[in-house]
Amino acid sequence: MTLGQKDFVWATSMIYYAEYYALYSLLLKLGVKSENHECSLEIAGFLMDKSIDLKGVKRAKKLRIDAQYYLKTVSDDELQEELRNAKIIVNDIINIINKLSTKEIKEYRNKLLKLIKS
Repeated sequence: MTLGQKDFVWATSMIYYAEYYALYSLLLKLGVKSENHECSLEIAGFLMDKSIDLKGVKRAKKLRIDAQYYLKTVSDDELQEELRNAKIIVNDIINIINKLSTKEIKEYRNKLLKLIKS
């Protein structure tokens, strides 16, 4: 594992992308395709209210940007904490996806349509 090898830049990216692609999968399940990360996060926030730890995903995004573009990494302990948080976030999103009913999917789509029309 890159964390064990102390490759904090790569580990930080993997943590963020695990969270982001789980979130992206949820959006696709709802019929939403967004190729812009910030837009995906905003749509998820609008649709899911407090069901997902979006602050955690946004924090991981910031850490990834800092690590990849500015070579600013966090400590091993902080990265371990981010990994623990990522596992919870991804698991929460997978649970939401697995429990979504057809009725709920339609309700989320209608919520988005109302936003688009306003």
